[in-house]
Amino acid sequence: MIEKEEYNYSGGKNMAPQKSNCSNCKLRNLAEKKPGSLIGKLWQWHTKWCPGWKAYQRKMAENETDK
Repeated sequence: MIEKEEYNYSGGKNMAPQKSNCSNCKLRNLAEKKPGSLIGKLWQWHTKWCPGWKAYQRKMAENETDK
């Protein structure tokens, strides 16, 4: 399991940086258990535009290349 880490992202113009909680997200955990469910489809839709998810994915990719 991925250790909890904090990733800063900005949601757009004039928005303060926020911390991503993707590694501990209850919605994400439910979606991964049942990807074909309504929650799973909602999660897939959400990840297409969520700046926190994108920042989380970039950080995970950086961590993989560092190993």
